[in-house]
Amino acid sequence: MTVKLIEKSSLTEVQASELQTLLAEVRPLDFKSSKKLSDYIVEYQLGRKYPSITGTVKMEEEGTQWDFKGGFHPDIYKIICDELHLRSQGSKAKVVGFERSEESLKQ
Repeated sequence: MTVKLIEKSSLTEVQASELQTLLAEVRPLDFKSSKKLSDYIVEYQLGRKYPSITGTVKMEEEGTQWDFKGGFHPDIYKIICDELHLRSQGSKAKVVGFERSEESLKQ
């Protein structure tokens, strides 16, 4: 699957490998919505486990902004949601920025 992921995106080999491992971890959990996936990401601090594809996601909703540390790059998150066939829960929060983690910059 890594080759497919690299071909359909601009992921490095390390990023594609982490993404493949992440998908193998969460696929059996059979999430139905992106909210459930996000809850799992926070609860199990997946940003630490997958440093090359995570960082700090800047979110905004109704003029209020906050940082989501350990979040997945929006393009990666979209791939995850597409691969797992997750539906959105209709949150009005939007991604307005992303900063790679220090660990990802070392790779």
